[in-house]
Amino acid sequence: SGLSMAAAKDVVGHEITHGIVGSTSGLVYEYQPGALNESFSDFFGATIDGDNWLVGEDLLSPSGKALRNMAAPRDAYGEGQPAHFSEYRSLPKSTDNGGVHIYSGIPNRAMYLLSAGLSAESLGTSIGHEKTTNLAFKTMIGLTPNASFDEAAEFMASLARTEYPDETSIYDATVLAWKSVGLPQEETTESTIVNTPV
Repeated sequence: SGLSMAAAKDVVGHEITHGIVGSTSGLVYEYQPGALNESFSDFFGATIDGDNWLVGEDLLSPSGKALRNMAAPRDAYGEGQPAHFSEYRSLPKSTDNGGVHIYSGIPNRAMYLLSAGLSAESLGTSIGHEKTTNLAFKTMIGLTPNASFDEAAEFMASLARTEYPDETSIYDATVLAWKSVGLPQEETTESTIVNTPV
C-alpha cells in the first residue's frame, strides 16, 4: 500500500496503548495475556479514531479489509479472527506468540458488545462507550501479568459492580457481553489440591 502505519490514528493509538499496558499491568505478550494486550490496544486505538469498530482500515490493505474488526472479528484482514471462545485452540509459542493476534478477536467482540453491540444485535442493552472505556481501562491496568480471558471477564464484571453500585444493569450487561463470547468458561477443572482437615 505504501502507507505508513502512522497514517492511521487507530494504529498509533493501538501502539501507545501497548506502552501503557507495559507500564501498568504488564500483560505478558504471549498466549491469553498477550491476546488481552492486543485486544485492549485495539479497543483504545478504535476509541482514539472514534468513528467505527475497525482498526487499520485507513491502511488500504489489498483485500480492502481492516486489520481488525471488533464488531465482526471474522471479517478482518487475512483469515479473520475467531469471535467466540469455543474456537480457541492452544497454539505453540512459535505461532504468533501463542495466538496473540489471532485470539484477540474474542475479547474485542466482548468489548464491542458491551459498548454498543448488545443493543445493535438485540441481545440486551449495551452501556455506551464512556462506561465501557472506564471499565476497559481499569481492567487493563489492574490485571496481573499472566491474566487469562476468564480473569479479565471476571475482573471487569467485579469492576462494573464496584464502579456503578447503583446500576445493576451495567453489571448485567458486562456479564452478558462476556458470556456472549463464551467467557468465563462454563467448564471448571477439578482442583488437584486435596482438602485435608486441619
